[in-house]
Amino acid sequence: MDNTVNRKYKDRLFIRLFGYEDTKKDTLDLYNAVNGSHYTDPDELTLYTIENVVYMGMKNDVAFCIESFLNLFEHQSSINPNMPVRGLMYFGKLYSKLIKERKLNIYGQKLIMLPVPRYITFYNGPDELEDQILRLTDAFDYPDLSDVQVTVKVFNINPGHNEDLMRKCRKLYEYSVFCGKVREYMSIESDISEAVNAAIEDCISHGILAEFLRKQKAEVLDMVITEYNEKKQLEMVARDAKEEERKNSILQIIQVYREDTGYTDAEIKEKIKVKYNLSDTQADDFLKMKNRA
Repeated sequence: MDNTVNRKYKDRLFIRLFGYEDTKKDTLDLYNAVNGSHYTDPDELTLYTIENVVYMGMKNDVAFCIESFLNLFEHQSSINPNMPVRGLMYFGKLYSKLIKERKLNIYGQKLIMLPVPRYITFYNGPDELEDQILRLTDAFDYPDLSDVQVTVKVFNINPGHNEDLMRKCRKLYEYSVFCGKVREYMSIESDISEAVNAAIEDCISHGILAEFLRKQKAEVLDMVITEYNEKKQLEMVARDAKEEERKNSILQIIQVYREDTGYTDAEIKEKIKVKYNLSDTQADDFLKMKNRA
């Protein structure tokens, strides 16, 4: 199997378990578990998930409407404080889609009624994280002056967290166990395919997502590997950006030393070696690079 990053949008396991017409019963169970409600008819739930929103980083999202509520459920394996702003953008698209489908007139004199937005994130990454509420206004210099607010409720679904929620929604519990098994086998297997395959077999043998994994083993293997590779690619991009920022910072400080202090290049070399933990060769290379600029 080709384990390179697949840049085409692909559904993730969370969406496959909770965002399809044939999984609406599990979506309803998850909704009931989060809200303490007791809906029993999956047909009361209408899926509204928007495709092709990769530019927002929304790949594990399930959106649906039930009664007077428009829900966005998302899975995250890393801590991201910017979910409220992404939610703002996503809900704008959701409401646009809903208004169009319901043929509502937003330009008329009559107030149109809209479902109440709710944004929930389920986190099961490796870092410790307490349940929390993120707010859009946390990103503002003057939050108290904002007339717009978006909140995101974040639930940790790692073992030992939100056990009552897990008991109420078996599928969420099994999803969390499977993700944990994938992480466990990745820590001991050098080959990603072997690690994911081992996690699948382990879960099947213990009745975790067993029927689904038996039927969809190849699809799940591909989904998990794709998500893993994309995460690694994003980490590489972030690392490259950090290295570029560091390089520019060193070149800038060299220019400042030359223009404003009168230091010789030998003195500048010693200063940047200490400040940026550089070797003799690295410091010389930066000085040469600045001379060529």
